[in-house]
Amino acid sequence: MPFLGEKHLLLFYVDPDHPSQNRVLRNYFRKHPFTDENIESYGIINLKDAPLLANSLLRFMIRKEIAGTQAYVYNDPDHTVSRAWKLGDVNNKFVVLWINKECTIEFFKAGELTEDEIVQLKDLICKYRKKNPVPVKPAREESRDTAAN
Repeated sequence: MPFLGEKHLLLFYVDPDHPSQNRVLRNYFRKHPFTDENIESYGIINLKDAPLLANSLLRFMIRKEIAGTQAYVYNDPDHTVSRAWKLGDVNNKFVVLWINKECTIEFFKAGELTEDEIVQLKDLICKYRKKNPVPVKPAREESRDTAAN
């Protein structure tokens, strides 16, 4: 895994069959970039659980989703990552992981994050970020902001 043990990592392990999960969180991070010399983030696409979607369609969806960001995206064609990391059943789930430099998982959620979990994740970013902290707005307010745009 790129940057594992070198930087704090926010990882998204995504089932492309369910692209709307955690959209509020992703839109928030699109508006408030947080990566720096201490923190990196990237997505891993769970291709195994999306057999009905053609690879060309998936690549198009991914390019559209990450347009305007500096996101890195990797593919997991056969559950190599989910098995190696013992993520459990990740079918139909958007998994969010925070792994610190010591390779300790400080945050794990498979599925839609609650408002409290979003705040917990933002707090982790603020804890490790070297630049200005990420604004921590309650998820309800961010939801309204996102819906208005």
